[in-house]
Amino acid sequence: MLYPEVMHKEAFEAIKDFTQEYQTRSFNRALDVGGQDVNSTSQGIHPHTLFDVEHWDILDIYPGKSVTIVADGTTWRRPEGWEPYDLVLSTETLEHVANWQGILETCIEALAPGGVLVATWAAPPRPPHSAEGHPDPFVLGEHYANVSTEQVDDFLRDNMEMKAWDLRWDQIHGDGYLYSVKED
Repeated sequence: MLYPEVMHKEAFEAIKDFTQEYQTRSFNRALDVGGQDVNSTSQGIHPHTLFDVEHWDILDIYPGKSVTIVADGTTWRRPEGWEPYDLVLSTETLEHVANWQGILETCIEALAPGGVLVATWAAPPRPPHSAEGHPDPFVLGEHYANVSTEQVDDFLRDNMEMKAWDLRWDQIHGDGYLYSVKED
């Protein structure tokens, strides 16, 4: 089931569970890759409400509400002299780009040593959807492909910068969830 008026409810709950389980809520600098606010509401169902953050940067390919960095999330790299982030978030983005590995590479590169990466994405068997909740992404010309948790696990195993991760799959709703920590 899609929740076009709010962030995908199960993804929000998974992030909430991670913050409680790992007791991580407060951060100085955070980056949200692909984080333009396209579908949250005044009800506060948005991943940012789960964290206490001094400074948020929102990276998205298009200008929009709260976007501070307009760039391609698959290739953007932190400019020289910019401090790394102690939290990087990417929610419901991987399935909307052909190079989902590039999104994760951007997230990892932006993280400070010991920094936390939290991601959610559509995994099998979730039906296709557009970035704005429309049921047919191809009408809008968008890329769409579910990303399996096995694919993400293989990517993380090949990336020696991440020291630990908790990877979960919600088979009923077709969701992948990741909580990971970068090597010190």
